[in-house]
Amino acid sequence: MVKEDWILEGDFNAIMDDAEKVGGRRELRVHMKELREVLEELALVDIKTARGWFTWVNNRDGNDLVKERLDRFVMTTNAVSIFPFIETNVIRQTKSDHDAVMLDTLGRKPKEKQKDPRLFFKFDAC
Repeated sequence: MVKEDWILEGDFNAIMDDAEKVGGRRELRVHMKELREVLEELALVDIKTARGWFTWVNNRDGNDLVKERLDRFVMTTNAVSIFPFIETNVIRQTKSDHDAVMLDTLGRKPKEKQKDPRLFFKFDAC
């Protein structure tokens, strides 16, 4: 278990579940389980992306196209309280098969109170 607060990024060359892959052969369940076990053992959590999802594409056409989420940021569970609004965004790269993943430690705070859209209605008696 990692006791310090860490944020790590990289090409993990593995997916965590079937939702992280489109096309191609199915990934072996044992590989997905191994990645999840390593993250759990080190008390690391995956930072989901706010925009974009797949970070690698094989740049083929039609049925040969494969997309996977291989690149990701992970952080220690302790660091979640330090960066409660952290988010990542996938930025498409045209000259590479891997997209860039940008980390925003400030993120977007959720709006405290959503205003009722009916309050914006204006009526003018003419």
